[in-house]
Amino acid sequence: MERAADAAMLAWQYKANSALKRALYELVRACLFRQTGSEEPNHNAAIPIHYSWLVQAREELMAFWMEKAIPPEENTCAGLRRESKAYKLCAISRGTVHVLYKVMVHDSGIFLQYRHDPMVGLQALIDAPWVSGDAWPSTYLQDLPVAEAGSHICVACANRWRVMWQDEKKGLWNNLDAWLGLDVVAK
Repeated sequence: MERAADAAMLAWQYKANSALKRALYELVRACLFRQTGSEEPNHNAAIPIHYSWLVQAREELMAFWMEKAIPPEENTCAGLRRESKAYKLCAISRGTVHVLYKVMVHDSGIFLQYRHDPMVGLQALIDAPWVSGDAWPSTYLQDLPVAEAGSHICVACANRWRVMWQDEKKGLWNNLDAWLGLDVVAK
C-alpha cells in the first residue's frame, strides 16, 4: 500500500478500524516503515498511534517469523498406515524433513523475503509444493527451487501443516490489535 499513512489517517478519521489495522500493518511490514504520506506538517498527529507500537508490532512479527526457520515440530507422519507407500516416502517419517524445509523455505528466499511480513510469508508456506507433483503457484517467481524427487511429505502431513499455518495467520491478525495499540486507542 503506497500511501499507507494517508489510508491510516482516513481510517482513523472515519472510525474504519479494519482499514486502520490494514494500513498500520502496511507501515509495519514496509522496510524501515517507509511510507509516502501527505506533505502537510504534523500529518500523522491526528492518529493517536505511537511509533513505539509500530516498533513493537514489528518486533512481535519478526519473533513469530523467526520460529519458521525450522520445520514444525511434528516428528510423526500423519499418514494412517505405516505400511502405506505414502507413509514410507514421507520426509517426516524418514527423518529428512529438514532437507525439504531448507529447500522450500530458505533456498527459495521465502524466509528472508517475508521477515517483516509473516502474513504473506505464511501464505507462501501454505502455497509451497510440499507434496510430490505439486508446483509453486504462478504468482511466485518462476525460478524458485523445488525439492528433489523422493524428498517430499505426504498429502496428510502437508494438509496438517497448511491448516496449522492458516490458523496461525488468523491468530497473528488478531494479535495485531494489541501489538499496534488498537485495543488501547479504541477505548
